[in-house]
Amino acid sequence: MLQVKLAAIAAAAVTGLSAHQAHVLHLQHLAHLSESRQTTSTTVARTSSAIPGFASSYGYAGLEALWTAEGGNPGEQAVAACIAEHESGGNVYATGRAGERGLWQIAPGWGSLSTYNPYGNARAAVIISHDGTNWGPWTTRFACGV
Repeated sequence: MLQVKLAAIAAAAVTGLSAHQAHVLHLQHLAHLSESRQTTSTTVARTSSAIPGFASSYGYAGLEALWTAEGGNPGEQAVAACIAEHESGGNVYATGRAGERGLWQIAPGWGSLSTYNPYGNARAAVIISHDGTNWGPWTTRFACGV
C-alpha cells in the first residue's frame, strides 16, 4: 500500500494531478495490466522502472488506455495508439535524436510536457494534438492514415 501511495504522489508531482487522481489512474493502470493476462513476475519486471508504479513498455491497448485516461477523445484513441507505437514502439524511455521523450516522443521545446512519465506524456499528446484534431506535429501520422 505504501508503494501505491508513493506512486500516486510521484505521478501527481509529474503530471499536476492531485494525489487522489493519480492514485485512481494508477489503480486503473494496474487493472489494465492484470487484464492483459500478464503474470505476476512479468508485471513486476515491467513496472520496476525509474517511475514507481508504471510499466516501462505499453502495447496498443495500453496506449489507448493512457490516451483516454489523460482526457483524450475516445474516438481518437486508435490513432493516438498508432502514433505512439510508431514513435516509440511503446517504450516509455524512448529518446529521439533531437531529445524527444517518451511514448509520443514529445520534443524538449514543449518544456515540462516533454516527459518520460507515461501519463504525463499521454497528457502532452492530448494537449499538443488538440485532443486528436491536429496530428501535424507527428511525422508518423502518415503511417496511421492521418
